[in-house]
Amino acid sequence: MPETIEAHPISASDKNSGCCKKNDEEYRNGYFPGNNFVETDRKDEIPRAFSERMDRLRELCDEAAEGIPEELLRELHGGIALTEQVKMHASSDPRKPLYVLGEYLTSYHTGRHIMLYGGSIDRVYGHLPDEELKKELDRIIRHELTHHIESLSGIRDLEVYDEVMLKEYCDELK
Repeated sequence: MPETIEAHPISASDKNSGCCKKNDEEYRNGYFPGNNFVETDRKDEIPRAFSERMDRLRELCDEAAEGIPEELLRELHGGIALTEQVKMHASSDPRKPLYVLGEYLTSYHTGRHIMLYGGSIDRVYGHLPDEELKKELDRIIRHELTHHIESLSGIRDLEVYDEVMLKEYCDELK
């Protein structure tokens, strides 16, 4: 099992509304009703170098998302957003940290959207050259889009897979 995992709350949400750009204050602060993950860093404590890396991450995220066909973004009301937040999974253990890289979220107020956690992505993949980092962003976005497409179809295969991976992670810690 890898040391990182894309973790998702159980949930099911038209068009990309500005991929990976700073969205409204709710997105930037990482607040979502029903969110079951733990915030570990505060935005006001982030050093300038991190902010510069987030700007580059936004550019790479935009590039990675440019080729997504419109039909895959159907009913993705909030689009794809990138927050500077570092997020740990609630089951994370300090001996083997479990970062949340992205989530497919639904909310009564914001609809369906994908949130990418730039702080977590930076901690896990920040050492990679831009081209490799862009490939990881593409993989994370495709993973979250799969959750979106499955939710529209009433399928939970990837959710079940994520649950199995989380169980393996927890079993390794015993």
